[in-house]
Amino acid sequence: MREGKGAIRYSNTLASELSLTIFAPLLQRRKRARSAALCYGDPSAKDVHLDSPRFLGTQRSSRIVVSVVTVIALNACLGCDVTLTPSIPSGSQQGSFSLIGKLSGIGDASSSAVGPAPNGKQRYYISYIYDPSAGLDIVGVDSTGKVSVFPTPVASEFAGYGTLVGVDGNMYFGTVPHAHVLRLNTNTDQLDDMGVPASSEQYIWELTNGGDGKIYGCTYPSAKLVRYDPKTLALEDLGRMDDSEEYARTCAADQYGFIYVGIGSNTSNIAAYEIATGQHREIIPTAYLTAGFGQLVTDGEGKVHGRVGNHWFGLTGWTATPENSVPMQSPNNVFADGTMISISGGTVQLENPATNQSSTLPYAYKGKGLPVFRIGMGPDNALYASTALPFYLFKQGANGFSNIGQLGDGEAYSFLPLNGRLLIGAYSALAPLMSYDVTRGIANLGPEPNPTMVVYPGENEGWRPLGMIAAEDGNVYIASIPGYGVLNSPLTKWDPQTNSVSNLTILQDQSTTSIVCVSQRLVVGTSISGGPGTSPTASQSMLVLLDSNDAPTYMTAPVKGAKRIANLVALPSGEIVGIADKTAFLYDLDHRELLASTSLSSTPLDNSLTLGPDGNLWGLTSDSIFRLDKNTLSVSALISTPNEITSGIAMDGANIYFGSNSDIYSFNWKSVE
Repeated sequence: MREGKGAIRYSNTLASELSLTIFAPLLQRRKRARSAALCYGDPSAKDVHLDSPRFLGTQRSSRIVVSVVTVIALNACLGCDVTLTPSIPSGSQQGSFSLIGKLSGIGDASSSAVGPAPNGKQRYYISYIYDPSAGLDIVGVDSTGKVSVFPTPVASEFAGYGTLVGVDGNMYFGTVPHAHVLRLNTNTDQLDDMGVPASSEQYIWELTNGGDGKIYGCTYPSAKLVRYDPKTLALEDLGRMDDSEEYARTCAADQYGFIYVGIGSNTSNIAAYEIATGQHREIIPTAYLTAGFGQLVTDGEGKVHGRVGNHWFGLTGWTATPENSVPMQSPNNVFADGTMISISGGTVQLENPATNQSSTLPYAYKGKGLPVFRIGMGPDNALYASTALPFYLFKQGANGFSNIGQLGDGEAYSFLPLNGRLLIGAYSALAPLMSYDVTRGIANLGPEPNPTMVVYPGENEGWRPLGMIAAEDGNVYIASIPGYGVLNSPLTKWDPQTNSVSNLTILQDQSTTSIVCVSQRLVVGTSISGGPGTSPTASQSMLVLLDSNDAPTYMTAPVKGAKRIANLVALPSGEIVGIADKTAFLYDLDHRELLASTSLSSTPLDNSLTLGPDGNLWGLTSDSIFRLDKNTLSVSALISTPNEITSGIAMDGANIYFGSNSDIYSFNWKSVE
């Protein structure tokens, strides 16, 4: 899940996170109605096309050892113990709302390390990310496969990073979203909250042992260095390591009294902090600087190496010396006797290279609630859902929701049913684009893997593909927020027959946040916000019409000064409805005329506005379902929900579906007068 300015709750719109983001002549109406319908996707699908929710994703540290092996993940999530989620009994109904499913499984492993355990033993400690309502788990696994679970002592914290064996022999963890330091006493197995070293911060990304016997951590969103003293329990905020960047993603200590900090994402760099003096400065030569994150590796001899872009440096005090070889990270998954441990799906693998002994044990940890990030209807009229961190694909059946398999570490941002397949746009997944044959199971072996993984030149796994539509030319178009440190995003064009992909530049200084097709014309909504770590340069978002060559031919700001246009919907009569910040607007593209606008009480979730079977517009905010008259945009119904809405929307002839943390609800929209 992604971090961003103020991005704490899954329910916030991407707009708030990244500040971290046509009347037609009567004779043409029938043709336009058909064109708009075809743009929604599979013409045979009876359900209204849905689009994606938002997410709070986080790229994981490159230094993590524990992971779910791709082969295991793709084999229908074998061993991950995420099976059927039973149907919820009628007692869970609240008025016209029904709780229809709860998604659970093993969360994303954000960091890990072998460390001490009581009675002189060792465990492999793993920090797992879960839904904010469930909180993070620290899990310890010993060499016999025995599992010990330590729930967070701070209810608000749902992710832990920087698993570290402290100089005092205890285990330490940094948390999200309030940047606490947690300590696991390895003699008593007591997990305690040691406090918050910097109240301005949301993430402690990584921890390292300094030469002075203290523990140092690096943070987001102020790229700070913080310090904890295991002897006095004192916490310190040592300040920013860069004046403007938001991310201090990695940190490492050398043997000579320095702490190094990887900076990003607008410009990657590495800062050096001298413990004795408290002085710090960035040390990578200007010629090597580029967008991204400074990365750090500590080799087996304790020497620290840094990477900026594709270049490696040996780090010694204030000096960064270019290196030609790629250093090896010292492993953190090795027990004292040399046995290496790894977790894959539902198994624990143990291997000792010195003795050539190996074993595979069942992983007894089962996980808990996972955040529902995206829901949508498939070409088989079944409801599909993506969880976040990691990306499990669930499908609703007669007995509830079943886990199809794991398709990545991140989450799906967009689903599109098309020609019997479910097309997927995803962040930090096995591929940025995937085509899943819903008539077959997950398969990664053989001549016809499922889903088909679509990779292409110019892809960015850090993108957020918010909107996906199928146009009459046979291509699929995707609007997206760019990856870290990138200000603008293209409109991505995908031919699902050949799986060829190209990127189309719309505006140099804006992102493409929404896409719609009306009367064989593509219309794009933009945002002035780019990827995480960037600062806007444009003043207002635009509505952009493309010509037959997919080039911008006309643009306008339907709501002056709005920072973001999202939730574009094409009406059968040829007009366009969208949400510019908190204002709903109705625009006549042929006559270049704004027909109506309505100020909403709160900002709708991303891609949560859809045209219902009843001819009205239906949408979601974090606490309500609303209905708009498509001709006047007047709010004709506002229904409070029993729980916070964190994802949506899907709609069929009877129900609206949405996610609430790890739960999925249905709402009978026909019950609204």
